[in-house]
Amino acid sequence: MLYTSPVRRVLARHHVVELEGVDGARSDDPVFVRRALGRLCREAKLNVVRRVQHEFTPHGLTILYVLRESHLAYSSWPERSY
Repeated sequence: MLYTSPVRRVLARHHVVELEGVDGARSDDPVFVRRALGRLCREAKLNVVRRVQHEFTPHGLTILYVLRESHLAYSSWPERSY
């Protein structure tokens, strides 16, 4: 039996941010991106458990933050200014 509560609580919010026309050099720079995401986590008072990153050849970057609250993922496609 599926139980549905008459009062719904929001347990999480999902935000997707897509940026086009960005500087490919910056979006593919792991130091720049890690600093920006680290600042975002600090200012949002998120608790980072672990960070994993992979740099693709010839370009592209993915960084995943495992958070106590959830997760934060970043992927770049600098060849498409995305």
